[in-house]
Amino acid sequence: MTRIVTVQETTCLDRIAFRCTLPIALSSEHATRLRRAFSSADIRYRAFSETVSGARDLLTISQKGAFKIDFVVGAPTFTLAFERAGKAAAKAGLDDAMHDVAKTLSACALGDLAYTFDDSAQKSIESFYQDPHVRNLIAFARIDRPLEKPDVSVTKVSRPCGSCVTFEVQYNADKSVKEIGYRTQACNIATLTTGILAEHAVGCDAASIAEARSTFVAFLNGQTDVPPWTDVHNLEVLRELPHRHSAALLPFDTILQTFATFYGPVLPLDVAGSL
Repeated sequence: MTRIVTVQETTCLDRIAFRCTLPIALSSEHATRLRRAFSSADIRYRAFSETVSGARDLLTISQKGAFKIDFVVGAPTFTLAFERAGKAAAKAGLDDAMHDVAKTLSACALGDLAYTFDDSAQKSIESFYQDPHVRNLIAFARIDRPLEKPDVSVTKVSRPCGSCVTFEVQYNADKSVKEIGYRTQACNIATLTTGILAEHAVGCDAASIAEARSTFVAFLNGQTDVPPWTDVHNLEVLRELPHRHSAALLPFDTILQTFATFYGPVLPLDVAGSL
């Protein structure tokens, strides 16, 4: 029996989500059969491949007040989310929805499918949040710290989890950060890195922050054990959750955008293009 491995994502703003890995990539034929199997649900198919070269189509199946499933055609993963649900209700909903998904995909010539709930990553992140230093950093960064007269203010939103971070900056004559303020409406991960970045960014210019971001990416990917700043060691657990890297990087991308907004392009194209 082939299994669909299911991992709970870290808690987002208004939902509990599960990331599921299939034994093979989902084909367009699989997508068609899923639409038939969930015919009573709200179904949306976005054919991005028809307008954007190299893009993949997205199939969204949702039932109001119940669940939402996002399938990427051509990829072996999908996301199943429960909005405003408690953990117990979400786990029960997961069992019901995954039973239907497994049964449907089994009928799509994928063989006899079942699913396995892997909670090891969730246990790691829950242990991470119990660290007193991490808890203090998050609590500190939850408090809005706006500037009275910023030179620029930029807000960015993470598409995967809905986290929103705003940075307000005053600059020195040499284009380095003189003073920084921020507001967050974000998951714990984005909030934590916002606080870390706000503490270390004063006195830095765009190039040094971009270098710190590159080092952080390498650190998250396990390519180096040396983080850009000491505090970032607290995020080592995120190596087990690559789908949350965008939330961790959101504050970096936001503050780098403040430089571009105020001064115009200040970074090489290969760096700026990744933001």
